[in-house]
Amino acid sequence: MINLGGGRLSARLLGTACMFAAGWAVNPACAQLQGRILDTSTVGRNVSVMQRDRPEYSSQGILIGGFIVQPSVAGGVGATNNIFQTEDDKKSDAYLNFTPRLTADTTWARNAMSAEVHGDFKRFLDYSVRNEDAFGGSVGGRYDIGVDSSINAQFGFDRYYESQYFLTTVLPGSSTIPVDTFTGTVSGTSGFGPLRLSLIGNFERQDYGTYTSFSGDTLDQDNRDRTSYAVAGQVDYAVAEGTYAFAQIGFEKVEYDTELSPGVANRDSKAVRAIAGVSLDLTQLVRGRVGVGYIRRSYRSPLFDNAGGLAVEARLEYFPSELTTVTINARRVLEDASTTVQGGFFRTGGDVRVDHELLRNLILSAVGRYEKADYGSTLGSGTIAQVQGLAKLLVSPHFSLDGNVNYARRKQDTAVAGNSFRELRGLLSARYQF
Repeated sequence: MINLGGGRLSARLLGTACMFAAGWAVNPACAQLQGRILDTSTVGRNVSVMQRDRPEYSSQGILIGGFIVQPSVAGGVGATNNIFQTEDDKKSDAYLNFTPRLTADTTWARNAMSAEVHGDFKRFLDYSVRNEDAFGGSVGGRYDIGVDSSINAQFGFDRYYESQYFLTTVLPGSSTIPVDTFTGTVSGTSGFGPLRLSLIGNFERQDYGTYTSFSGDTLDQDNRDRTSYAVAGQVDYAVAEGTYAFAQIGFEKVEYDTELSPGVANRDSKAVRAIAGVSLDLTQLVRGRVGVGYIRRSYRSPLFDNAGGLAVEARLEYFPSELTTVTINARRVLEDASTTVQGGFFRTGGDVRVDHELLRNLILSAVGRYEKADYGSTLGSGTIAQVQGLAKLLVSPHFSLDGNVNYARRKQDTAVAGNSFRELRGLLSARYQF
């Protein structure tokens, strides 16, 4: 999400439609046209429990020249009762989790630069075929043209592993599927009194790696490799203090590298989305943004039906007290299918998260999520429901403990569209930040 409020650049390149509450498995393979509402609400009017500054537990980092450098490392022990995420013949396993991270941010009064590298490495004790080596990094900057005008750019690389927790993933196997993503985003914003104009352009390259099937075969995913280009423009108008009405229109082009199968054209397409709504930040009450509109995707090959319909993107944060934050997300997005028999499908759902500061240094969270994918008359539909409990204990400015327990249930009408399964998974980890 690119956050243009106050001319600042938010960290993640990928759309918020792909990123749910913290702790969920993340699947960045999401249409770049979606999840791109540019946040123009006033920064700092409300502060959530997770954003609140706690100086007595905050590491100051290492000052090197004009940069604040913050290395951190976390290690943990986790377990799952269904490592292969299957409906029958469930296997349990424990794993070790290692997540290093290094960030660097400038201390300049004007303009800004930032960089980060990260890793997420899992080692299972019994079934090493499920081991994962996820890693990535990004570099970005902001150039301040004026008081209310800036240009932002960010470029990054990520290797992640497809998660069956997302209904876009339909290829279960003994191992998970690695995906390499290369992204670049350039955006600009300029204000003219109550009016603000924003423009964002995005490039994303996705390369899918090989994986091991349940029968032991090594299979490639070359027919899913693709490049996407997207551009979106947005106009905001300040209706009142902290409240903006906005309208956005975006265009995306997706090009696949190879045929879907020999002699069968792939899902090259173009898409247009128009969405409008309100972005608000009401003191001591609620902040967020809600957009409703229409999206349509047209496929180059007549083998795939064009798709279009209602598009929804919403995120609201409610502050019943200074110690509690309730976050609600809702979305309806149009996805490219992973099967060989269809073009696109709609995925509709949402999640609710409650964060509560039980003690100054102890934060408890609960998250619930539900989504449904409509694959069409041939493949039917799929649903996934998740509940999760999290706890964060801040011990010192450098040391913290985290724990989470997650239960997921995925149901599919047909096996071609993915696995049905239940899984209970937990992780306890300790983090040290220099």
